[in-house]
Amino acid sequence: MGNFSAVLIGDGLLLADCGERLLDRGHAIGLVVTDNPQIATWATSHALPTGPFEGLEAALKELPFDWLLSIANLKLLPATVLARASK
Repeated sequence: MGNFSAVLIGDGLLLADCGERLLDRGHAIGLVVTDNPQIATWATSHALPTGPFEGLEAALKELPFDWLLSIANLKLLPATVLARASK
């Protein structure tokens, strides 16, 4: 599998660790969705766009991505959000 693009969703610190691994392997992260300020700070330190869980559907409306990765996320994702990933 070649490089891919992903959207990461979650509030646990595991998300940052997984995000680091993705970036180290050359994958793109198009958006980090979190309500955790520590995760948002991590994303900002890597120049990754961030957004809160509220408004997720609107944020993904124009964003193409391959994989939606819900990491340490306890919020239910709407089917419309799940359907946005191309893989």
